[in-house]
Amino acid sequence: MAARLAQKQKSSIPPSLWQCSHCERVYSNDAMRKLPAVKAVEWQYGYVPVCKCGKRFYLDKWHLHDSARTYFGGVLQNVELNTVHLELNHHFSAGPHIWYETMLFPSRTYSDFRQRHSTRAEAVVEHQRILAILRRELLGVDLL
Repeated sequence: MAARLAQKQKSSIPPSLWQCSHCERVYSNDAMRKLPAVKAVEWQYGYVPVCKCGKRFYLDKWHLHDSARTYFGGVLQNVELNTVHLELNHHFSAGPHIWYETMLFPSRTYSDFRQRHSTRAEAVVEHQRILAILRRELLGVDLL
């Protein structure tokens, strides 16, 4: 009975999927373990897998980064806007994979603003939209 329950629980958890930031090739956990690995950084222990296209996971990530000086939370401050490729699928149930994330980092207040996207095209469009709002100094707590 316990073995059957464990098997049922195991099969209901979707497998982890990994995506290369460069070529967007998708790997299962088992496939990731079989990839060749290189030393991560000279001064650190450990190794990172290398995609078939030659890019290193964790180190050669695709990302967008912009800064703006704007009113955020009623305070004039610098705001950093980052959109990154997550590499690990962050949608753990049925539905589209989540590979990208956009976050705001204000310099003087806290923000829990986060948006996740399925494709690089969606992520770029949303990053540009938010950046335009920031640069027009219209971004406020109610908008997010």
